[in-house]
Amino acid sequence: MAERQLERALQLFELDVEKALRAWRPLADDGLALLNELSNDRLGRHQRQLAALSEFEDAVAMLERPPDPAAGKAAETLASKIADVMARLTVQVEAMEAAVAKADIAIHQVRPLLLSQQPRPATDVGAQGSPARHRQDGAQSQQQSLSGQDILDIQMERYLALTTLVAQYAEDLSLKRHIAEWIQTGPILRDAMMLCLSLWLHAPLVDDGPTD
Repeated sequence: MAERQLERALQLFELDVEKALRAWRPLADDGLALLNELSNDRLGRHQRQLAALSEFEDAVAMLERPPDPAAGKAAETLASKIADVMARLTVQVEAMEAAVAKADIAIHQVRPLLLSQQPRPATDVGAQGSPARHRQDGAQSQQQSLSGQDILDIQMERYLALTTLVAQYAEDLSLKRHIAEWIQTGPILRDAMMLCLSLWLHAPLVDDGPTD
């Protein structure tokens, strides 16, 4: 039946999104830890440079001094790990967006079948039988009396909630890309870096989504 096909498609949609979110959360935590380490590294090197200047070291000589290979290697390693985290976060968002596309196809396929479906008449409940059976039969009758349009409207609420969640994570991925780039190459400003890390930690500003 068309409604069963739609129900199954939405269940798979929910499972795909849930799977991607389970992978997203530890990756986001890893990214935060790496960016925090990189921020501390950049701030520490900057403070050491300022301390050298405060001791009247020749500024020109300091600028011409070759960079510390060990410090450069550490920064490169962190940058590589951050790039890997961003790539894997991108994979999870792409998986959620692929789930949206699959759900779109399923809805497109069953929509005409549902809209052509006439409401089934409610089943009469006999005078005999237990109150519990009467309640069960009443609930079934109410469900059976729904039209295809009613069923489609109810299921579309689930679909829209999930697509909204996916869109919010896609926006969060874009924000995280900007944060990662800024912390790696932007001005060395402690307050600004702390703000960026806070934004990474608290985004996306969405509900928990599908339950774990």
